[in-house]
Amino acid sequence: MRISSIQGGPHSRGRSYWFMASFAVLFLCSGARADFDEELRQELLPIPSLIRPTAKPSGDDEKQNQSGMGGCAHLPPVIAMDSLGFGPGELLQFDVTMAGIRTGGITTRFSEQTTMDRVQVYPVQVHARTEGVFSLLGNIDGRMISYLSPETLEPTRMVNRYMVKKPFSDATLTKEDAVFTPENKVIGQVKYTTLKKTRTWPIKREAETDLVDVVSVVYYARSRIFELKKPFCFEIYHRRSVYIVEGQYVGLESVRVPIGYRQAHRIDTILRRKKSSRSGKPRVVKVWIGNDKHRLPLKVQTPEKLGNIEVRLKAYLPGHRLVRKTVSVDKKH
Repeated sequence: MRISSIQGGPHSRGRSYWFMASFAVLFLCSGARADFDEELRQELLPIPSLIRPTAKPSGDDEKQNQSGMGGCAHLPPVIAMDSLGFGPGELLQFDVTMAGIRTGGITTRFSEQTTMDRVQVYPVQVHARTEGVFSLLGNIDGRMISYLSPETLEPTRMVNRYMVKKPFSDATLTKEDAVFTPENKVIGQVKYTTLKKTRTWPIKREAETDLVDVVSVVYYARSRIFELKKPFCFEIYHRRSVYIVEGQYVGLESVRVPIGYRQAHRIDTILRRKKSSRSGKPRVVKVWIGNDKHRLPLKVQTPEKLGNIEVRLKAYLPGHRLVRKTVSVDKKH
């Protein structure tokens, strides 16, 4: 059975929660603003001196990418060439829960095509924050823009701003700006600020297969072809680390989310940090994507010590249908 593009400074706990809350909406709260005001736009302006290279890989580089796979034992899923079920104007809202208790929300907006780094892109804006009883332990407020290639729906650039406020301690603000090159490299910087100090780290990471970030992964998954029980692998960049995502499409299931009961394609994945001394234990992530023309990301689930973290679709506003043109994907497949 085959699904054609699937129809239808930090502390470890805080980092883990934010990563799963944002990654889960595939792979990624409601109360979060749907409109991104001018102040937010200023906060997320890219660094002018950080320019994305436009050179494409040579033939030797392509062969190396296909053979090395950077820890991936399987090829990435193939991009679909038909029209897609999402486009500019689409708005998604998600609830985030832990052990059944609501802890936050995420809002994503897919915007009209524009130009960034001299190439055409689709900006996707995200606002994620803690809410409810978990806010008593500290507040997390994250904003991010990922600029997607119209041909592949993989990122060309992303900017994020991430603030953490905990009781009896100084707030911390992290801002990250990174470009994704045609050679699957990530180049940029992270700036970490408190009331007492500011630190800056360079970003220089590399992948050997499809590479996405924690926002673009949502649209990457919705635009790919998955075949029943056929393993796949791609990589995801998040906060100066690259993670390997391996998984397979399991089959159709009925799933209950705040917008109602839906039939969904279930995809089981395992997430592990790539080539790092702090790799930690692999994380199991289950994803349910709607079996309809919109291919909605309905639910994501991953286990934690206190219970499952779940991201569930709460509200949906459709946008225009993206009309896909046939493009060359020989770069990676």
